[in-house]
Amino acid sequence: MFATPLKVLAGAVVAFIFSPAMRADETLRAEAQHAQATPATSEPNVARFNLTFDLRLTNRSTKPINIPKPETNLADTTRISVLGMQHRQPDGLWFNVFQASWYGIGTEKYDPCISIPPSGAAQIDGVASSIILLKKELGSLGSEPTLRLHLLIFCQQSDGKVLSITVPTEAFSLRLPAQSR
Repeated sequence: MFATPLKVLAGAVVAFIFSPAMRADETLRAEAQHAQATPATSEPNVARFNLTFDLRLTNRSTKPINIPKPETNLADTTRISVLGMQHRQPDGLWFNVFQASWYGIGTEKYDPCISIPPSGAAQIDGVASSIILLKKELGSLGSEPTLRLHLLIFCQQSDGKVLSITVPTEAFSLRLPAQSR
């Protein structure tokens, strides 16, 4: 199920930092589908991409799990943040490409939670995020690397409590535009 409810206090800063030691909830399977990266503004040593994908979430628990209501996707709500990305190397090991943080200032709005039953699934279409890669590492990824994302997923219960969970996606391929290298 979801991690401890996130208590958002006005003016408080809440930070989530992904690290390899952070254990993600293994009861929720996350699959990034139809992933696309488009170049965004670039800097001399940094390549920026706008990443979009559809996210399929499957409950592997024996209990219901709360997720954001898939149909809402309101532009002014916080629902999914990409905390990190890993690249599968030829030897099968995963290498951290980037790690990020998420900071809330207490004024965020969240999509309402819905419950998915055991073995149930839900699709959240049009997830959007920015990713930033060092150009010196971008070349080593190749044009279509196998990746996995580490996501922070939020939803708000009817009692006002905000729930959050970190979830790694299953491995997927992502075509990286050549002109951004």
